[in-house]
Amino acid sequence: MSKRVYVFVNGVMTWPGRAGNWNSRAAVHCICYHDTFAITLEYLTLPSITRFLFQRQRAFKLAKKIQQFIHKRGWDLYLVGHSNGCDVILDCLRMLDWPRVEELHLISGACEASFALNGLNGALRNNMVGKVHYYIAAKDWPLWVADTWAGWSFGYGTHPLGRSGPLNLDEDIPSVDKRVVCHVRDDFRHSSWFAEGNFVRTMDLVLGM
Repeated sequence: MSKRVYVFVNGVMTWPGRAGNWNSRAAVHCICYHDTFAITLEYLTLPSITRFLFQRQRAFKLAKKIQQFIHKRGWDLYLVGHSNGCDVILDCLRMLDWPRVEELHLISGACEASFALNGLNGALRNNMVGKVHYYIAAKDWPLWVADTWAGWSFGYGTHPLGRSGPLNLDEDIPSVDKRVVCHVRDDFRHSSWFAEGNFVRTMDLVLGM
């Protein structure tokens, strides 16, 4: 019987090691309340040129973490990112030539929205990704900034997924309407998903409760 492992990847301006970080809280939530194994990738970067310059290193660190589960049978991989963490995840999966991932949860994703450019069309078509959940917060001003020339110059893609939703999604992918799932909150800001009062509900979406 396969076991799940959730890997939670933070975005910018997150100090590693702090217990209050959303991805640390998410891992503890999985283990304590759902008896599900979970780990984190933690890093610190600013939302500027340091993000762009060291992104590949972060993707490499994530690759080293998840390769242990990819190569050992019996583990189903679930990857969850917020903001820049979504970009790290997609860079990592391209680096590894798309290992099998059961679900991707891209929360307010500061990553390329085009499924033709980010590789998700091919991954879904070849069944290397089971489902993609993307989360949009209507009051997400950091992604509004990312969706300008300044954001493009720092490598946020032609449009951030967490602002526009998928672009160039291949509608001929089998069961695409069930495998690419949208979660929208009109009252949320960029990090409202993990605020007190919202955290458990977000985790329920991630865990499929």
